[in-house]
Amino acid sequence: MGLNFAAGTQNFPAKIIQTVQTQAATSVSTTSGSYQEITELSTTLNLQHSSNKVIATLVLQIQAYGDRDRRCEAAICHTNMSSRFTQATTGEYHTGDSSSYSFGQQTHQILVTPNASSMTFKAGFRSVDGSTVGIQASASYWRSYFVLQEVHL
Repeated sequence: MGLNFAAGTQNFPAKIIQTVQTQAATSVSTTSGSYQEITELSTTLNLQHSSNKVIATLVLQIQAYGDRDRRCEAAICHTNMSSRFTQATTGEYHTGDSSSYSFGQQTHQILVTPNASSMTFKAGFRSVDGSTVGIQASASYWRSYFVLQEVHL
């Protein structure tokens, strides 16, 4: 089955120049309130044209363990963990003192204009409340991953 377009309508406003993707094969965890880099997901994109834009998509499978408060915050960063493009929190706060697990997924997506020939994107996470939080990974299938696409507009 093919797509048929009327004459003169094939002028699409954007074109994907390249796609770079990486997955985390090793799960990581922390109790730190400071952002920790998920080193397996750090990716540098060398742009074909410095004026192009980058669509950055980060998907994280998150696990948290604790009693009442267990929240994980994650972000798309550049340069270092303090330079964040996005930031989101997953987890829960509930009554009771029994420890248990919380699971969730975060999807971050942003359009960036690097104005440079390359840019390094990083994924970071932290524990909001001192509970044990982690990013789940797998070498067998895509569980936590980063996709970067250079786009010419």
